[in-house]
Amino acid sequence: RPILAGFALACLLAAGEAAGPTAAGFSQKLRIFKLRGGSVIDEPILKTPTEPENEILETEAAPTNPPQPESRPTIPRAAFSKFITRTSSYSALDEATVTETLPGYVPTEEEILTNIGKTGQTDAQPKPDIEQIEAAIDAEAAKTADDEQLRVVIISSEVAPWSKSGGLADVASKLSIALSRKGHRVMTVSPSYKGNYEGAIATEVRKKFTLYGNAHDVHYAHLWTPTDPEGKDPAMGVDHVFVQNRNFERAGMYGDPGGYDYFDNLFRFALLSWAGLEAPLLLPAIAPFGEKVVFVANDWQTGLVPLILTSHYRRWRVFGPARCLFVIHNMGYHGNFPNPQMYNYDLPDPRQTPKWSFCDLGLRDNAYYDMYKWVFPPNERGDKGVVDDGECAKLLLGAIRMADRVVTVSPSYREEIMTDAGGWGLQHDTRARQDKLDGILNGIDGGEWNPSADKHLAAPFSADDVSGKAVCKAAVQAALGLRQDPAAPLLCFIGRLAPQKGIDVLEA
Repeated sequence: RPILAGFALACLLAAGEAAGPTAAGFSQKLRIFKLRGGSVIDEPILKTPTEPENEILETEAAPTNPPQPESRPTIPRAAFSKFITRTSSYSALDEATVTETLPGYVPTEEEILTNIGKTGQTDAQPKPDIEQIEAAIDAEAAKTADDEQLRVVIISSEVAPWSKSGGLADVASKLSIALSRKGHRVMTVSPSYKGNYEGAIATEVRKKFTLYGNAHDVHYAHLWTPTDPEGKDPAMGVDHVFVQNRNFERAGMYGDPGGYDYFDNLFRFALLSWAGLEAPLLLPAIAPFGEKVVFVANDWQTGLVPLILTSHYRRWRVFGPARCLFVIHNMGYHGNFPNPQMYNYDLPDPRQTPKWSFCDLGLRDNAYYDMYKWVFPPNERGDKGVVDDGECAKLLLGAIRMADRVVTVSPSYREEIMTDAGGWGLQHDTRARQDKLDGILNGIDGGEWNPSADKHLAAPFSADDVSGKAVCKAAVQAALGLRQDPAAPLLCFIGRLAPQKGIDVLEA
């Protein structure tokens, strides 16, 4: 927990760096939208009807001049505030498309009934406390610039307890709670996978992003989680935002159960990056986030966040005071995407297969592609260089190069990723950014990871009474069919069988 102050300091350093001579000239268009009297509608979250998994090219094209609905559809949302201050959107589409509710959209009865009890708010769940929300609004309005409050948006491919494959989910969850308890405004943005998102409420915000020449619909769901341990500060909490799109709702988060990555992961996480950057501009919350935010992108899945922030938003004079921190949780996973993704062997010369560009990901041009470009040597290519030229976009590399600051999970790991052994081929790039590279030790939730109160252990133990460890050891030996000998040494390893986890050292 003391280390969390270091993370807040890193955020302050990133937020305070000079924005350049054009920063003072950034203009804002403010539009005020009033929630219907601040009323609360307790209905389930609206998810897209269950559909077969489709390739990304099978999505609908963006409608041209669609007919306007006779009346605005009733879409459930919580009364996060009576007013939403909204900076005009600068996403990949025109202002009308991204600002207004999706034309012609009216939820069907089947949509509503299908999702009751699955991801939405039902009658059995408590209704929002209007007085608590109003108190939070007043408390937020009373704060001044002297409070040095940061507005932090954590964009992560997983956030516990809703989605988790490893430590990334725990860090994103616990860090958001810890920062909120230090007085900062915090939002997390993550995909809505298949799973239980009970309590999340749909907002009226539906957006379309143009990727690969097609418009892809995104829904935003929201869940406010209070974090004040004593329950006295109604403004202390985290805005959890879930990005809904049918391409996220699959059997696995990153790949199929057989262990193969999804072919369209570049598209899927480009969509997450766009949605995460738009979230603080669009979403209703207890108080608006606006443009002066610190984005915290995590691992290769969000490696496009600093690219889109720089190449798109800053180009349009949006997010001028914003800064982006990129957090490296695991240097061994780079997010490599070949270019082209597949060679066309029906061509007379497959080497003439067209390459994709950042324009396919919704950007105006292919600027900064060189920051992500990587070329594998012939001996590391699939066909040893006969056709494959080895070119790929490496998302981890581009994020390291383009983020305002880079953070790792500990001071020692910071030093490790700058070595030839621990840099995984990117040590020259981490060394080049060492003046902007910080190592902050991951915190731990002492209430959750407490062997004296852990119900999953065979017996509790603590620093004052370690007798329970012998009982736990005997339970492990019995469960694994080992010889139950109290004097026999027992070494346990919990982790993926991957080289960067040090399993080769244990094996030796």
